[in-house]
Amino acid sequence: CNLHLRGVFDVFRQMKLKPGVDYEFLAVTIDPKEDSDLAASKKATYLEQFNIPNSGQGLHFLTAPGEDIKKLSKAVGFRYKWNEKAQEWAHASAAIISTPKGKISRYLHGVYFEPKTFRLSVVEASKGLVGNIIDSVALYCFRYDPNANKYAFYAFNVMRAAAVIMLMILLVWLVPIWIRNRRRQI
Repeated sequence: CNLHLRGVFDVFRQMKLKPGVDYEFLAVTIDPKEDSDLAASKKATYLEQFNIPNSGQGLHFLTAPGEDIKKLSKAVGFRYKWNEKAQEWAHASAAIISTPKGKISRYLHGVYFEPKTFRLSVVEASKGLVGNIIDSVALYCFRYDPNANKYAFYAFNVMRAAAVIMLMILLVWLVPIWIRNRRRQI
């Protein structure tokens, strides 16, 4: 779906993560009539349109026989149906984020994505293998809200962090007092 792919590539352009280094992208056609030449042409078009270097290393446009497409779609929970009247495929739109081991980590529904949500989804799926310390702090303070389809403030972890900081401040303040009192008793 070109509309969906434009949304994904638009967010790729805004992220500071690099395809082929920080993540791999797979676009798999659901139309068994589409061949590898069309897939290569689509890839070239998106590389040019979105000015992606490295010949698109880490970006894969795949085709497959109909039965393989059905198996893959079923495995990831993606449903589609041919609409005879419109002569096109009817399907929901979602970016499926998976871990390096292939476990689905997140579904991001829609055709346009908030860059922060997309980036945190990729960082979370990588289990900290990509991203930076700011991303790690953000993931500690925010949790994915499937109703809002984005990451939202997670007060529980913030309260935990504040409690630890308060405990450390108290210890820094109380330990010297305890040591002085102990010396006075001796």
